[in-house]
Amino acid sequence: MILGVTGLNSLTFGPGSLELRLITAKLAARNGGDAALYAGPDEKAQKRWRSLMYGKEYGDADADAPGCARVMTTVEELGASLSAAEALVLVCDTAPLEQSALDTLFNNAGDDLRRVVLISKMGVTRAKPAGPFGLGGGDAAIAAGEAALRKVASARDGLDLVSPNPNPYPNPKPNPKPKPKP
Repeated sequence: MILGVTGLNSLTFGPGSLELRLITAKLAARNGGDAALYAGPDEKAQKRWRSLMYGKEYGDADADAPGCARVMTTVEELGASLSAAEALVLVCDTAPLEQSALDTLFNNAGDDLRRVVLISKMGVTRAKPAGPFGLGGGDAAIAAGEAALRKVASARDGLDLVSPNPNPYPNPKPNPKPKPKP
């Protein structure tokens, strides 16, 4: 069960890296259900996103085939997809989701929403605040965004909050340095 959205209608959204949003939506589509992500009205972006996911010929076709992630172009499509979504995949690997966007998503999500998958940086629990001159501290903002998401998600009955972890049992001791060959 990839991403925890197998067979569910899903919407991928977030301020995270484009590559991660595209591969996440593509994997969700490959595992059944309807998968969508919002590119906006920029025709060049739509073509580029489709090309990156499925190749140049697919991008040039300017249409989404069944079984492939849909690239939405209008706010109306985004609203319809959000109201029908059973899973919301939030990609926040490089930046936190703004509180206003988080509120808008949850206020407009339909009753079928039952799972939120958060894709974020690992180890933000050890995030440090900004240092001298306000440098750094980006991980602290992501950690605060995750806390805000947990709070909003916990207020909604029957909603699972999932965060995939590629290594649920990390090795507490790093591998020793290799011994030099004689």
